[in-house]
Amino acid sequence: MIFGWFTLLVILLMFELVKDKLITIWYVIGAMAALISTVYTSSIIIQLIVFIIVSLIAKVIIEKQAANLKNKKMELKNKTNAKKKAIKKNNKKTKKKKRKTSSK
Repeated sequence: MIFGWFTLLVILLMFELVKDKLITIWYVIGAMAALISTVYTSSIIIQLIVFIIVSLIAKVIIEKQAANLKNKKMELKNKTNAKKKAIKKNNKKTKKKKRKTSSK
C-alpha cells in the first residue's frame, strides 16, 4: 500500500501546485501521514483512519490560519485606505489655505 499512498500524495501535490488556492493541501498532509503509518502497520483500515483524521485536523487548522491571515490583510488594507483618505483630506485643506493666502 506504500505505492498507493505515495501515488495519491504525488497526484494531490501536483494538483495543489497547479491551482492557486488551497484545495487539496490537507489531503496531501493526510496522505503523508498515511504513508508514514505504513511503516508501523499493514492494516489498510488503520491507514485510512489516519488519512481521514489527519486530513480533517489539517483542514481545520489551515482554514483557521487562512481566515486569520485574510482578516489581518483586510485590517491592513483598511488602515492603508484610511491613511490615504486622511492625506487627501489634509492636502485639500492645505490647497484651500494656499488659495486664501495667495488671493489676499
